[in-house]
Amino acid sequence: MNRWRVESQILFAFTLALVVLAIVGALVYRAMAGFIDTSKAAAASQQALSAFDGIDSSLNQVTAHERSYLILGDKGDLAARQAAVARVNTYLAELDRLLSDDPQQNARLRILRRTVTDRLLLFEQPLSGRLRSFSEIRQRLTIGPGHTLMRRVRNQVGQMEQAEMAQLTQRRMETDRHLHETLATLAILLLFSAASLSLLYVGIRREIHERLQAEAALKKHAELLRESEQRMHAIVDTAAEAIIVIDGNGIIDRFNAAAERTFGYSASEVIGKNVSVLMPDSYREQHDSYISNYLRTGNARIIGMGRETEGRRKDGRIFPVELSVSEIQIAGKHLFTGVLRDISRRRQRDQELANTMQELQSTNEELKNFAYIVSHDLKAPLRAIGSLADWLRADYTDRLDSEGKEFLRLLAGRVRRMDQLIEGILEYSRVGRVKETRVSVDLDEMIHEILDLLSPPPHIRVEVEGPLPVLTAEPTRMRQLFQNLLSNAIKYMDKPEGLIRISGHAANGEWHFSVSDNGPGVEHRHHEKIFQLFQTLAPRDRIEGTGVGLALAKKIVEFYGGRIWIESTPGQGSSFFFTLRQASLTRFSNTEGML
Repeated sequence: MNRWRVESQILFAFTLALVVLAIVGALVYRAMAGFIDTSKAAAASQQALSAFDGIDSSLNQVTAHERSYLILGDKGDLAARQAAVARVNTYLAELDRLLSDDPQQNARLRILRRTVTDRLLLFEQPLSGRLRSFSEIRQRLTIGPGHTLMRRVRNQVGQMEQAEMAQLTQRRMETDRHLHETLATLAILLLFSAASLSLLYVGIRREIHERLQAEAALKKHAELLRESEQRMHAIVDTAAEAIIVIDGNGIIDRFNAAAERTFGYSASEVIGKNVSVLMPDSYREQHDSYISNYLRTGNARIIGMGRETEGRRKDGRIFPVELSVSEIQIAGKHLFTGVLRDISRRRQRDQELANTMQELQSTNEELKNFAYIVSHDLKAPLRAIGSLADWLRADYTDRLDSEGKEFLRLLAGRVRRMDQLIEGILEYSRVGRVKETRVSVDLDEMIHEILDLLSPPPHIRVEVEGPLPVLTAEPTRMRQLFQNLLSNAIKYMDKPEGLIRISGHAANGEWHFSVSDNGPGVEHRHHEKIFQLFQTLAPRDRIEGTGVGLALAKKIVEFYGGRIWIESTPGQGSSFFFTLRQASLTRFSNTEGML
């Protein structure tokens, strides 16, 4: 749920405060109305009590004036009595008004009024002629019914005063209660108002603080955005590739420095113009249709893809470019960024490379033909020389001395070496050029065949450590590889008990093989030399060798994506290691436990 804005919070707080004030005001009004009503009722009770006192006092005055008149016969007492009677009636009338809403007191008042009337009539009737003597009147007033009526009046007034006093006490309690309620309500109102204002103040302060923080964060974000935009512009302007930004109508919006160098235009010359100004005429309509079709259907034929096309420089020259186009949207506006690279030099290099490759193919073909020609033209004379040497040895042995026989032996050896050298050169030239059908090659079986062919001397023992894998490869190349390594180990063995070990295992997507011996070893300075063509370490007069075998092994290993190297200690033996990439070979399993 989103937080309210501060204006909404203030409006809500004031609305809530008004509602609470209205409720509290109603409660205060109710309490004050009750207070006023009970105050009025208490005042009425007080007035009633005063009226009761007035009635009692006035009746006493009436009695006193009546007695005075009866004793002294002064007419002034009659007038004073009449004034006292008028006051009694006034008090009774006031009680009628004050006690009109109290049925019980009103009933008592009627009784009181009759009793007072009866008492007053005791004096007035004799005066009207019904009684004949003052002594009779005095007796009626002081001893007879007058005394009884006065006592009854005082009792009735006393009862009414007690009732009114009880009501006055109750009304005063109610007045106090209403007053306390009013004060409590006002206190609650003040506390609520203070709490509401405090909360509102805290909320406003917090909102202001959050707004200040948000404004600071927004300012910082804007600064970062400006810095990012500046960096982006700097990157675009300093990019080595030509970068052109266009809108959905094909109008150029940005043109960096590399684009200026590539097309020969300044940015001010092309910004605001259609990008077709940078294209050959044949591409213009096609380009506009690409953009309109993409914006209409969303079908991207060039967006997000790299392709080669052509551009046109300011001087009109057409040149090849590599173009990739991407789309961005800013505020609902489509922009297209094109990154271009002038590939004129690459095209030129590609053409030069193609020409060179053609020349190399022609040269390779010539070398191939040359190798076959050499093999044919050289082997025929060699065969003839070999045959002549055999004839001389067979027909003239008895005529030759020891020196002549040695010369014939050396001649035959040189012919064999020359024949092996020519054959090695032919095999070396065929690797990677003449391809043989790949079949399943069981290396265990092949090693045994090679050893049968080489026939190691009895003092040389050959061990195969573990089963070797079955590969899908060219059998002739695999045979040449292992045969050359084993032949070298046998040929150069100088120990009375020779030992050759062959092993192989898989690791990191490659087959690792080794052929180790305990022969004479090779000094470290010759480790690279021995893999070069025609390089031998032993004198050819002592050990027959062409210097092609290890070079041929190296070429075969590299053809299968591997590498070959030697680790050797002079006088203790050598280990030739080589790898074959498994991706170039298909491995089959001889046994369940084979590596």
